[in-house]
Amino acid sequence: MSAVPTEIIAARFLLEALEDLDTSLRKLHSRLFVVRGQPTDVFPRLFKEWNVTRLTFEYDSEPYGTERDTNILKMAQDFGVETRVRNSHTLYKLARIIEMNNDMPPLTFKRFQAIVQRLELPKKPLPTVTRQQMDCCQTGIAASYDERYRVPSLDELGFKNHGLGPAAWRGGETEALERLNNHMDKK
Repeated sequence: MSAVPTEIIAARFLLEALEDLDTSLRKLHSRLFVVRGQPTDVFPRLFKEWNVTRLTFEYDSEPYGTERDTNILKMAQDFGVETRVRNSHTLYKLARIIEMNNDMPPLTFKRFQAIVQRLELPKKPLPTVTRQQMDCCQTGIAASYDERYRVPSLDELGFKNHGLGPAAWRGGETEALERLNNHMDKK
């Protein structure tokens, strides 16, 4: 049996995580909309079609992401769409850590720890979203949802998954929390 390329395993993990998110959103009477294409190509259409008033997304510190997000912020402003960018990949804002280290990334974990000790503690996590909160967020799910916005399969993304065995690590928050709870129960 030949080895399965790691990008297929990573893609499956991501798709499982998206499926898990969609399942969680269904419990709140919503859905995950997977829109395919480049944001700069699809957002103008979606802003109009969905009557978007606010766009919220996660801060991306990578150079490609920073450039992309600058363009998206400008585009949203041109369409009169309010934007909110949140830092959620890390507990601390990376730019602040770099700033506190004379505008250089810390090169050792010890240096990183020294900087973090001088920062205020990270904010507490927000409470879990409730169905009541989601009731004011109507998505108007169209009959064409599955055709247009569902989570794609590996095949649809061009991955040949012949010989792909069961996942050693299933993707998704549900699985992650279950693993965390099992680990903590052993402590």
